[in-house]
Amino acid sequence: VFFQSLYFQDNPSRIEEGIAAAMDIVATMQSTARQRGSRFVLVLLPTKQMVEPETIADLIPRVRHALRLAPEWVHFDEQVHRGILEKARLSGVRVIDLLPDLRAARRHDPSRPLFWRTDFHLSSFGHAVVAASLGAWFAAESSEEK
Repeated sequence: VFFQSLYFQDNPSRIEEGIAAAMDIVATMQSTARQRGSRFVLVLLPTKQMVEPETIADLIPRVRHALRLAPEWVHFDEQVHRGILEKARLSGVRVIDLLPDLRAARRHDPSRPLFWRTDFHLSSFGHAVVAASLGAWFAAESSEEK
């Protein structure tokens, strides 16, 4: 995330270009799914920084210093997340945004990390929350079809 922040700090116009490129890929995936008789759903997985910012708070000043990163660029991932979510919804793409459920799980039990302490990947508990979120979404979706 931080090296991406550095790149976009130096090339801010590229954020919208990147979101547009991502949405072009999403449109192709959705079209391919339709052609094959399947439905497409975009799942947005937030970053560790968006869900458990306190777990990396001590890292932020060092990264900012080492990369000469301006404060506003530390959280650019939230801007990208919102941009993709907005564009997808405007394009009629069905989206499962995992951010609310992951944040709710964090608030409910802050002692259980959703991401591994030593890196930025989901922990076993984080995967369980994602699985439950997806399961609930698909269960609701299938009950609406009946």
